[in-house]
Amino acid sequence: MTWRSEYASVVTRLRRAREAAGLRQADVSTAIGISVRHFARLESAEIDPTALTLFAWAAAVRLRVCLTDMSDAEARSA
Repeated sequence: MTWRSEYASVVTRLRRAREAAGLRQADVSTAIGISVRHFARLESAEIDPTALTLFAWAAAVRLRVCLTDMSDAEARSA
C-alpha cells in the first residue's frame, strides 16, 4: 500500500466516523477552526491537511491518530 492510498483510507475512515456520529461538515469544521469549504476540500482529499489539522479532525470525530511500524516489505515499497 502506498502512502497516498493509505492516506485515502484515512480520509474515508474520518468521513465515515463523522457520518456515524451524526455530525455535519459544519460541525467538524467549527470544532477544528476552519471554514466549511476548506473542510469539504480536506474530506474529498482535494487538499492535504497539516498534521495539526489531521489530529484535530480525528479528535472531533472521536478517533485517535496512531502510528505503527511498517514491515520491511512495506518500507521498501513506500
